[in-house]
Amino acid sequence: PLDYLKFPLAYWDLIQTYAQKNELAPFLVAGIIRQESAYNPRALSYANARGLMQVIPPTARRVAAQLKLRNFQIAHLYDAETNIAIGTRYLADLLKKFDGNLYRAIAGYNAGPNATQKWWTAEGEIDHEAVVENITYRATRNYVKRVLRNQYNYQRIYGESLIRQVAGTPGN
Repeated sequence: PLDYLKFPLAYWDLIQTYAQKNELAPFLVAGIIRQESAYNPRALSYANARGLMQVIPPTARRVAAQLKLRNFQIAHLYDAETNIAIGTRYLADLLKKFDGNLYRAIAGYNAGPNATQKWWTAEGEIDHEAVVENITYRATRNYVKRVLRNQYNYQRIYGESLIRQVAGTPGN
């Protein structure tokens, strides 16, 4: 029972919708939201990142234009649906940029793609878990580990019950 308090699933319908639209694992998106904002849609960081997925204004403007969001304003990042739409699209873009490499995409979401590119280029194409340990930004190194831990825990706690719920089988 405590797991459900430590790993809430607020905004699940929006998470599923935009994860599917962007070909992302929904528990990954939930893991990022938990780490970024602890599900606080009004979160504002010292880096000026906003909302559930903590998107910074320059990234938000660029992605909003890609998504053709009309009359987008930075204040819209406090709207859960807008924030998840932009955050998931940005994460999907990072996954494409890094050839589907989840570790690099998560690091890029936190530190930006340029820093992330340097870490993997410097290490060559070796074991990705080892590269995570060599990320020079301690905050990003810990962020990658925490997001992956969150994703694992969401899958462990909710995976089977949500699959049953979607399939309509008893036992929910």
